[in-house]
Amino acid sequence: MSPDAYSAAIDLLGKRAMFSGALIGRLEGMNFAPADIAQALERLKARGLLSDEALAASLAEREQSKKHASRQRISEKLESMGAPSEVIETVLAALPEDSVTAEAALASKRLVSTAAAGRYLARLGFEDTVIESALEGAFQH
Repeated sequence: MSPDAYSAAIDLLGKRAMFSGALIGRLEGMNFAPADIAQALERLKARGLLSDEALAASLAEREQSKKHASRQRISEKLESMGAPSEVIETVLAALPEDSVTAEAALASKRLVSTAAAGRYLARLGFEDTVIESALEGAFQH
């Protein structure tokens, strides 16, 4: 294994967290041999420095708890960042239901009308049925 591929991978991960596939692409773009890239990734994973599952779980938790994003929005973000589909499925299965997130999103805002609240939840990517349910719960008198 070329120590350069490992060092380059460490440098890339030091600048920005990324999924294995994205890291492989960046290292290939730097003209490292496939065998050297594979060995570098094995070494990173063995040392706990590269985990698609941990990165996806961390990003999903942040998106849902801080940004109140829907499962669909989280899925799209993880996919755009290069997360493997099986990792996305596993992470989404562990998240609370969208209805819980939608209710938390409404509770975090001071929205005075159902129309404003509905638009807000739609921007977060929630489905119509989830929005309706959350609005019913939030605006019951």
